[in-house]
Amino acid sequence: MDSNETGSPAAFTEVAPWYDELMSGVPYNMWVRYMEELLHRHKAKAGKVLDLACGTGKVSRILANRGYTVVGVDASASMIEQAKKATLLPAVRFKVQKMQELCLGETFDLAVCLFDSLNYVLDPEDVQLAFRNVCGHLRPGGLFIFDVNSVYALEQELFTQNSYGLGRRLEYRWKARYDAATRLCYVDMRFFVKEGSRQREFQEVHVQRAYSTESLQEMLRKGGLEVLDTLEAYSMRQPVARTDRIFFVARRPLEGPTE
Repeated sequence: MDSNETGSPAAFTEVAPWYDELMSGVPYNMWVRYMEELLHRHKAKAGKVLDLACGTGKVSRILANRGYTVVGVDASASMIEQAKKATLLPAVRFKVQKMQELCLGETFDLAVCLFDSLNYVLDPEDVQLAFRNVCGHLRPGGLFIFDVNSVYALEQELFTQNSYGLGRRLEYRWKARYDAATRLCYVDMRFFVKEGSRQREFQEVHVQRAYSTESLQEMLRKGGLEVLDTLEAYSMRQPVARTDRIFFVARRPLEGPTE
């Protein structure tokens, strides 16, 4: 779960300074290794990477330490501020932009959009614009790898969860509510921060949209990209009905105009 592309001030604002602590249990290195396995699977090489919805830049920094040149882009100025504070690597640059308005004036070997960030783009037309923009920022033959929370995951309200433990500075209580009519999942997030002997509470509301595999595949094609893979997360298997996270691999064609 990385940053919000809707422009809502309620999400990824107050939580930004705490985001890395919130995500401390995420195996970032494993995600990057899986991404590299997907590159190998499709006999692709990458030197320059576009990290969309980069959040606080954790993946961008891992990629830079593994030899890639990276541009991290996020819609949240608060998250980019945290990314810049935490990054002292010359191989990484950060910019505040929405992916549906992406305009960098350069191309990349690989674009990634991880941690179900695409679910935060609530308007399907904006997703279509984002895919078109990604295609325009890839060199011919360049890959686009992203993941989404599946329709199943949002329908089952898997975001409903708590985190409490001794010694934790940040605890949270999340309650998800899925609206089948709009395909939107609303997550009311309450955070509890220990500041010395006091505890401070703040709240954010996060919203994700459920996109079917078929609709995303069609939007990728309309955006000028070839769909290479649709996989159950962290595997080379096809998704099943209860798959909660799905990875997509697409490619800008080597020749010919985009549609």
